[in-house]
Amino acid sequence: MIFAAETKILLFGFSSSEDLTLQKVFNNNSISFDTAENEQQCIEMILQNENCILILNHPEHHSSLIPTVTALKQKSVPILFVINQTIEKEFYKKCTEIEYTDCITKPFENDLLLLKIKNLLQLANANRKLERSKTEIENLKSQLIEQQKRTNFSFEFMFYNSPDLMFILDSAGQILACNEEFINFGQFQSKKIIGKNITKIPFPYTILNTEQCAEEILYNAFNKKEKQNENIIVEVRETSQGTLYYELNFISFDFDFSEKRMIAVFKNITEKKKNEIERLNTNNKLQLIFDTVNSGIMQLDVEGNVMFANRKMASMLGISVEELLNTSYYNYVVDAEKEDAKIKIQEVVCGKVKIRDIERKLKTKNGAEIWCHLKGSLFHNTDGSINSILAVLTDITEIKKYEEKLYSERKFFKKILDSFPHGIYIVNKNYDIEYINPIAKEMFGKELSQKCYTYFHKADTPCSFCKNEFVFKGEKVTWYYETPNKEMCLELLDIPLKNEQEEIVSKLEIIQDITEKRNAENRLRKSEEKYRNLFENIQVGILISSPIGVIEMANLAFCEMLGYTREELLGKIGYDFLLPKDAEIILKEKIEKRKKGEKETYETQMIKKNGEVIWVQISASPVFFDSGNFYGIMSFVNDITEIKKATQQIIENEKFIHGIFDSMNSHIAVIDEKGTILVTNEAWKNFAKENELSIQHCSEGANYIEACRNAIKNGDHSVIKILRGLNKLLNKKIKTFQIEYPCHSPAKKRWFLLSANLFYGKESRIVLRHVDITERKELQAYLANTAIQSQEAEKRRIARELHDNIGQKLMAFKLFCNALEPYTIKNNESKNIFTHLNETANDVIRVIRNLSHSLVAPEFADFSLFEAVNALVEQVNLYSAIKCDIKKIGQEKEPTNVEKINIYRVIQEFFNNTIKHSDADYLKVSFHFRKESLEIFIVENGKGFNVEEAKMNKNGIGVLNIIHRLESLGCSFDYSSSPAKGTQLYILVELKTE
Repeated sequence: MIFAAETKILLFGFSSSEDLTLQKVFNNNSISFDTAENEQQCIEMILQNENCILILNHPEHHSSLIPTVTALKQKSVPILFVINQTIEKEFYKKCTEIEYTDCITKPFENDLLLLKIKNLLQLANANRKLERSKTEIENLKSQLIEQQKRTNFSFEFMFYNSPDLMFILDSAGQILACNEEFINFGQFQSKKIIGKNITKIPFPYTILNTEQCAEEILYNAFNKKEKQNENIIVEVRETSQGTLYYELNFISFDFDFSEKRMIAVFKNITEKKKNEIERLNTNNKLQLIFDTVNSGIMQLDVEGNVMFANRKMASMLGISVEELLNTSYYNYVVDAEKEDAKIKIQEVVCGKVKIRDIERKLKTKNGAEIWCHLKGSLFHNTDGSINSILAVLTDITEIKKYEEKLYSERKFFKKILDSFPHGIYIVNKNYDIEYINPIAKEMFGKELSQKCYTYFHKADTPCSFCKNEFVFKGEKVTWYYETPNKEMCLELLDIPLKNEQEEIVSKLEIIQDITEKRNAENRLRKSEEKYRNLFENIQVGILISSPIGVIEMANLAFCEMLGYTREELLGKIGYDFLLPKDAEIILKEKIEKRKKGEKETYETQMIKKNGEVIWVQISASPVFFDSGNFYGIMSFVNDITEIKKATQQIIENEKFIHGIFDSMNSHIAVIDEKGTILVTNEAWKNFAKENELSIQHCSEGANYIEACRNAIKNGDHSVIKILRGLNKLLNKKIKTFQIEYPCHSPAKKRWFLLSANLFYGKESRIVLRHVDITERKELQAYLANTAIQSQEAEKRRIARELHDNIGQKLMAFKLFCNALEPYTIKNNESKNIFTHLNETANDVIRVIRNLSHSLVAPEFADFSLFEAVNALVEQVNLYSAIKCDIKKIGQEKEPTNVEKINIYRVIQEFFNNTIKHSDADYLKVSFHFRKESLEIFIVENGKGFNVEEAKMNKNGIGVLNIIHRLESLGCSFDYSSSPAKGTQLYILVELKTE
């Protein structure tokens, strides 16, 4: 029995037990109720509730309440009296004074009580509606009287003061009069419009809802040729208020004129029309959205008729949208559910239940049945009442088919249980047997008792060894039982069974007679327990599936990984938990690979029970019977979600670091132990592009060490030091080294500082950083040239001083000695002294002459660089024990004078160092003239020395002089030496005219 949601029942005079009985009845029928403790509280509750009914117990004990309730008749409160015996005449008389009352005698049926309550409520509601109707009629009468008073005003006052635009026309459409609305509207005087035809008003206009022209509309209005189905809509443009919309009506009237007159009334509907246009645009947008969604959408009125439907809904039902509109929703509900659908909609409309998600089976135009998931919402009127229902229906036919398939599989599972080779039974918490298979019946008898302890053990109470206590706590129990007569030894596996709410409701017990195999199983028990413990306790998820991918076994780690219980996983197909949409196809492909004996490790994504997506690594291996037949697949599953997140973070960090790496101005590259370039920054790449360097020599993947070797083969000996330093780093003899080297382009000369640092990771790496030091080198060269020029000038001054002053004085000294010789030589001893003095003077003169010549560089206007060095070679051969050779290759080309002087001084210094310190046997000089460069090789086989230490030593001035002069020239050079291996100097000069 259905009651309105706002209905409330007030109880008064009932005992606690009676009160509880009635409360149960009302709760079962979803009726709101309340209990009054005394008469005053009862009256207050009546006053506070509009739609209520009072149920009064033992009214004879509350006779004082009747006058009070009678006084409340204006609220139309119905009363139901509950009495113990036949009603008395006097009491009945008093009851008739109350409008809506009834009695019910104890004891009574609940249905009778509810029926009487419903009848009294309907009677009270009908009376309330009648009273409202009376009030509305009185209000309408008052309005008619008031309207009649207003119609007594003159026609002229109505015409000229109407808020609507009005014209008086003759039959030809000529304007005889117009009201103030038009004058204000047009902002010009009425005399400009009086006498003109209304179809020629001075504003552009368009008639919107008819194809008739203005003249036809006017003619039909005067002659009433045809009835206008709808009011004419006129759009007037270029007014002082912009574009306006009017609704045109014609009113004919006949005064004492000789011809007919017509009033044209233009009602301003601009706001309404603009709202309609805006609403139409909004509806078009909504329609576009509705037509693109993947669910059917219907709007139903409270009777279930279709007010709106999108294309998807029509497509689902196999009809067009036009066919679906204005039809009943119930026409598309299958017959078996049609009545339920009507009840559900009425309950929602009445407010008894809230709208909720349900599943509904619909039928299409061709008779096919589809399952839909229905989700709805309500549209309300301004007064709060329900206007319509918006229903969103999603086709779940395929899902339902899958569920039916599962149900079929469950039935099939029962058949499996019935044919299971071991005894199986299911028992609930109350020890009631819910299922037992034929094998168990054969083992324990076919007469089935309700209680398990009675059936299996002929006991009247639960067994002391019963495992239900543990099983219903969620534990799986495997235990053994030997019958009292020791005829059977049984292995029993107790498994908790859960409902959809994850509550344990039953226990499944598998009974296996192991009497014959007991001894063998005892021997295998220990190994089996070890296997099971390993299987269950290992931290890696283990999954065993059938040849078709059905999960047959899963360990605890796998269950916890996905958040399912083992029972929820067993029997499922593996692709149910895989993320990709084509997971089923992928799984089938992998099963085929396993059948072929292939093993595989791969990564994929799986979906946990709570919807969370995790990354896993699966190592799958096939399992075969001894016969060679395919048994299934064993998979080891590792959760690598955190590893993936860490990897992603590393990638982000690498992007950040690489961004910093690329923003650096220095040219940076990282090479591995073999010299392969692993990564370069943007500055390195841009330098290669700007200088048109070969990509295969300097890009990522190229071998930097091999490029250095090729440069040496092509004659660039300045790379030798770089290659040596890299080899020392790779051999871990040093951790870092720096070297300055030239890298000239056709446009200008450039120098770079190479810094190489070794760092260790899993493998050794070398970071190369090239910094452009051209400005610094040019400044150093300028300063060095300035210093050298100063030195050369000072040397020339000293040479002139030695030659012109000291040399002349020594010569005079020699002449004086020769002049004195005849006068002073008296004996042989004196003669020997003069002879020795003369020889000494000659030696000093010769040394000063040689020193003077060595201080002054040759005049290269008279000698080439090769000829000057050749003269040095002849002096070495003449004045030392070292054998010195010189040779020339190519056509001789001269450097600039500055370069000649500096190179000559470098070679001279090298010769002096060799003669003084090296203990060398030979000294070789080679000049190799090329097209645009000159290469000079100087080699001696002396005892050698440490070049770096010589630089730091105060006595290594000669080495520093050589290096500073070559650096000042800006040429490439390699000055190398090592103990017992001699000394080598390589100089590369770019030839240019001075």
